[in-house]
Amino acid sequence: MKPSRFLSVLGLACSVAGCVGMTQMQHTASEFDKAVHSTATTELVLFREVQAGECNDQFYLQAYRVAGLGTDRLDPSQIDLIGGHCTHQELTDGELAIRQKLLSTLTLYADTIQALSEGKGNLDPSAKEKALAGDIKSLATQGKFSSAEKSGAAGLDAAVSAVVHVIIDRRVYKDVGSAAGAVQSELTVVIGELQAENRDDAQGLRSKYGSVNNEMVSALKLACERGGAECFFGIASAHTALNSVIVAPPDVEQLNKTLDAVLAANASLAQPKSTGAVAEVSELADRAQQAATLFSASK
Repeated sequence: MKPSRFLSVLGLACSVAGCVGMTQMQHTASEFDKAVHSTATTELVLFREVQAGECNDQFYLQAYRVAGLGTDRLDPSQIDLIGGHCTHQELTDGELAIRQKLLSTLTLYADTIQALSEGKGNLDPSAKEKALAGDIKSLATQGKFSSAEKSGAAGLDAAVSAVVHVIIDRRVYKDVGSAAGAVQSELTVVIGELQAENRDDAQGLRSKYGSVNNEMVSALKLACERGGAECFFGIASAHTALNSVIVAPPDVEQLNKTLDAVLAANASLAQPKSTGAVAEVSELADRAQQAATLFSASK
């Protein structure tokens, strides 16, 4: 992927003439921070789709049973037409909360990189950042990340703890390069876990879509035995209903490639001359924008 032309030109302008009120390093760190936040937001879209997909699957399974097409018949009074009593099993609310904290680890780290680029006057985390980082550290100490995540990457809790250490103790690191270099391997573990979960989530969503599709086809076979308008409108309704079901995004690997770009950008920031990270951060920004657009369209 070619670096964003806008960011490349702006980066060149910063190196030659200096950005207004901002050095090239500050600009690069700012773009890194924005792109990581955008990526985290897109991840949350996928997580919400997983839960919504499961609720849709449960609803249509209930309808299938009410129609007497399942192994047992469900009384119509038992169906939840609103879907307010959906039970999340594939991604429970507790697991979702853990994943949100995993994403917060990344966004707080990106905020730290930006703060370090701005100099000694803006190093201490805010009270809100400290509280969130403290919550994350506590969960990691208790082994909650490895136990809650289905993939359970080895060393996940230790990796999260290491990143949180950089977030809380910013003054230990003299600059962006030293902080980025200190946690590259730990970020690889955290991001690898998210990528594994993304693939599992996409597979689960496709499975839910297939399950609903099969239930509708079975119902249509009975509705279309005599043909006619009832069959036609049944097919049309089924098509509309299927389109309303949240399915797997067109290409979950686009999001995973964005996460790879986070690692590549951080590795460049860790280099002695981290001002050369403009290209990698530019690519990250482009990928983050594309992923956000792709997942927004899939909702």
